[in-house]
Amino acid sequence: MVEYLKTNETVLNMFAGINLLISMGVFLLAAVVVSSIMISDVNEQTYQFAMMRALGFTKQDLIIFIVL
Repeated sequence: MVEYLKTNETVLNMFAGINLLISMGVFLLAAVVVSSIMISDVNEQTYQFAMMRALGFTKQDLIIFIVL
């Protein structure tokens, strides 16, 4: 089987393409999950952010607070 894979580059290219496709899919799924979690977290804390703005935080301070 190993000798067959060494001699047949088409099979190796197919496996490389499948691995790339799976990796891109996993990366895309992870990005969607992380952004969804961040959006829901921001939506839950909107009142707190408004209070921070009322206390004198700048928009840049809030952005840094959210990212951290």
